[in-house]
Amino acid sequence: MDASPPSTSCRPAVIKASILSSVLVISLMISLYFTGVFYDRAEGSVSPAIIRKGATAAVSCLGRCGDKESSAYSCQCNSACLKFNDCCNDYNRYCVEGSCLNRCDDTDIRYPCTCDSQCGSWPVAGCCSDHDARCKIVVTTTAPGSCTGRCGQIPDSTQPCQCNSKCSKFGDCCSDYASLCGAPAPPPTSAPVPVDISAFASAIWADDVNRLTIGSDLVMNTGNYISDSYLHQDVSYNRLFSSVNAQMLQRPTYKALIKLFNNYITTQGQTETKTSTESAEEDEFINAIFNTVIMQRAYQFVKAKNYYSGSLSQYKTFIRGLLFTHYSRKATRDSSGFEHVFVGEFSDSSTISGFHNWVRMYLLEDQGHANYYGYIKQKQPNLIKYQFKWSNRVKPVTSTMYGVSPEFEIALFSTCFLKSPNSLCRLKINGQTANVQTYDYKGAQVFGSAYFTS
Repeated sequence: MDASPPSTSCRPAVIKASILSSVLVISLMISLYFTGVFYDRAEGSVSPAIIRKGATAAVSCLGRCGDKESSAYSCQCNSACLKFNDCCNDYNRYCVEGSCLNRCDDTDIRYPCTCDSQCGSWPVAGCCSDHDARCKIVVTTTAPGSCTGRCGQIPDSTQPCQCNSKCSKFGDCCSDYASLCGAPAPPPTSAPVPVDISAFASAIWADDVNRLTIGSDLVMNTGNYISDSYLHQDVSYNRLFSSVNAQMLQRPTYKALIKLFNNYITTQGQTETKTSTESAEEDEFINAIFNTVIMQRAYQFVKAKNYYSGSLSQYKTFIRGLLFTHYSRKATRDSSGFEHVFVGEFSDSSTISGFHNWVRMYLLEDQGHANYYGYIKQKQPNLIKYQFKWSNRVKPVTSTMYGVSPEFEIALFSTCFLKSPNSLCRLKINGQTANVQTYDYKGAQVFGSAYFTS
């Protein structure tokens, strides 16, 4: 016997139930979004990213907002990361709320706010909240005779000099073309070879067009003196680096340097792997520093003094090896010269080793990961010994020369490595003592460590 057809009187109830169910599902999704399952608006942060490489901290979204998904990074910085729950921890700060850090004069619409001099007139994406603090010192008009804001620009007859790849051919490049646009710097063949290491150090100090001017480009607060480094006490209540001219960190060598910081597993004892992207970033950095007069002068000096006998191309490979060749401290291929000197490493649950670069300290402070405790010693030129805390670990004493460019540090460290291997390299810069200590690692041509001392 066939069943009776369903009563038509039941159909409105079924339809109503279906509509009600859909409304509930949509309401639940909206509720989850605003209460933080997909995005925690109350806390202003995104759920922690999945760490693909075993890094102890997520990669930053600094300069990556809107980039396509890449397996080279442990977390992502585009809108899809909210769906897949793999956003970097600072996604909200740089890509949602927006910041002008390293973006002065940038109008990129992928960001939620802009940082150029006309940002207040944009109808949708206005100025970022930190625009005035970070960009107020940026010159909004191009200075005559400068490549500021003009790199790659077509020839302009109204300008006294040019900033494109053809200017070298016609001899009308601006004086800052090499430093601002990453163009190859001519080797200083006409310059006399410095007579000794102090004369060399003073010469590259003068050549360092990428050094920040203290008090304007770089504002510091060294805080209070630490009389006993064993006490591990925070006696200073402000950051070491109060502010940095963001435009300076957009110059080629700084920009390439910063890209390298997230390529490492901070904790010793974990084998490092190197992706093709990371190798390309190493190449970019090496090319950038060798496009400066400083590294050209360094090669000229070590060759003339018989500290190094190879060609310029071989010297370039040698410098790359000093920095980026992996070696084994506690596990196979768990360290490198660059990681130790410029990034810093966790030796164990309570100890930091290496860490001698001022840009690294500035960025960690800016991201809230490092806490400056105070200074142990400070002297000219731009030298400071200090104590700080990073990820619940205290470095009792570290030293750095602040404000100098990465090419200056590498030129001086590598020259001392060749001249005075595994010993103190005694030198003066413009009459001021600025000794350098370098070590290899078990006899290999790599930086076991390199730092300024006094």
